[in-house]
Amino acid sequence: MAMMATCGSCCERTGDEQLHVIAIQVAESLENTDDASEQEPVGDQMSMNLSEEALQSIEERRSSDNEKKSLEKSDSGLSPDSLSVNLRDFTLLRGTSLRHILHRCGRHFSMASLAAQTYSPEEGTMLYAKSRPVKQLDFFISHSWRDDRFGKILALWIHSNLHFAMAVSTTVAVSCGVLARLDILPRYHPETSEVAFFPWALFLGSVTFFWALACSHHVHVYLWDKSYFLDKFCVHQTDQELKQRGVTSFAAFVGCANRVLLLWSPQYFTRLWCTLEVAALVKANSGRPLPLDFLPLQLAKISFISWVLYAATMSIIQTNRQLDRPIPDLVFICLVIVVASYLLVVALRQYGRARQALEMQLRPFAVQEADCFSASDRRAVEKALLRWFVNLDVCNKHIREGVSDQVLQALGSEVHYPMKMLLPIVMINFFSEADYIAGRFYDEETLYRLATMLGWSGSLLVIIPLSHRLRYCFCDEHSSPLRETLTNICLGALVALMWMVGFFVNFRLVDSQVLSGWLLPLPVLEWLAFFYLQRGSFRWCKG
Repeated sequence: MAMMATCGSCCERTGDEQLHVIAIQVAESLENTDDASEQEPVGDQMSMNLSEEALQSIEERRSSDNEKKSLEKSDSGLSPDSLSVNLRDFTLLRGTSLRHILHRCGRHFSMASLAAQTYSPEEGTMLYAKSRPVKQLDFFISHSWRDDRFGKILALWIHSNLHFAMAVSTTVAVSCGVLARLDILPRYHPETSEVAFFPWALFLGSVTFFWALACSHHVHVYLWDKSYFLDKFCVHQTDQELKQRGVTSFAAFVGCANRVLLLWSPQYFTRLWCTLEVAALVKANSGRPLPLDFLPLQLAKISFISWVLYAATMSIIQTNRQLDRPIPDLVFICLVIVVASYLLVVALRQYGRARQALEMQLRPFAVQEADCFSASDRRAVEKALLRWFVNLDVCNKHIREGVSDQVLQALGSEVHYPMKMLLPIVMINFFSEADYIAGRFYDEETLYRLATMLGWSGSLLVIIPLSHRLRYCFCDEHSSPLRETLTNICLGALVALMWMVGFFVNFRLVDSQVLSGWLLPLPVLEWLAFFYLQRGSFRWCKG
């Protein structure tokens, strides 16, 4: 009767189409029954009517199913629920604190591959004890073990400690300025200076800032302790059963995190596990904005080094003034501007090339070509992906289109320079001016001197994003080293010229009251230019 119904439903079709549909339905009926004796017999006449095309269709269907079954029965011993975005066993969910992750300047990041490391049972237990059971993760740290630890440390410092460091150091600098103003802290009057001052706010404020940036996560533990997932601590490294269950739950751990910290480098999306974590993030947040914090390691290095150089430059200038200027200010400032501009251009062009390559990495992505240290890990990842998708080709298409589009949308524009990377430079500049406020430099001609301070701060905020956009136009690497060096020199000279123009306009024209009050609106225009250049920052990121 079932076969008659089947034939009746296909009465409007002819020839091979009827046979193809009948063959598929026969195959499905055979696969849905475990006992062959319970099957309703199929007549010899129907079997004889199956075309070669229909039989081939049955064979291809069975072959595809056997491929999936063979993967699930591989020697990795993974359960059917492994690598799901839904966590089955919440006893596996563990988090650690940032003070463990960054202990001794992040020494736990100093390895090329976690899978290649061997630990004694005691070491494995000690590492696992640095994590604790949690009901929800605040942050999942997604990174490649092949990246150097310096960039990861800086990225985590900036993400977790920057705002606290700025608040504490500003409090210290303001306190120093107030104490110096009240003559509680001593001031010195150099012969070549108009006022008596000492750079208490600059020195102590800068030292406090870098100390708090590197160490304030120890304070956070007692104020607002956040839980972070780092595989080295949150997955047992020597208990093989726990390790296997933990590793196969990575995708679920991503789904249990409020935010994912993506420590990005050019090789991130060449790693199979990294791509799985991002694919799991997209799958767990289908139809919603990705809870993704994109932390480029190169940009973290550039920003941190620029903060250190600016603080050191301002400290040297103020020390030079305390010593009655044995080195002319203008000579030293011009030298620093030229060298810093060249280094900034070189670093930004390297970052620009890596950032442009990101889309090129995602568009042609193929799971089969992604790097993975362990063959068993590759089988585990492919197994998970086959549960999410029909086959690996469909998975590749999803990552190239769905994952790629959502990740690039979460990252924002290529010319975006994060706001919080700019603020510390302006803050350090304020520390220096706080010492002059304490020395009563601003008591006379207050309006012009405030305009100078605001104008120079505006120049700092404009020139760095402008340089970032400039490198975007010239970030292609030349085949000739000579042409590459000449490009860097020309762009560095252009950036240095912008710095010098900003310095001359603010300190030689506005402060000296050239053209009387006509230049007073200039600082406002500089700040408007800054907001215009950073309009993408307000749209794409929070910081």
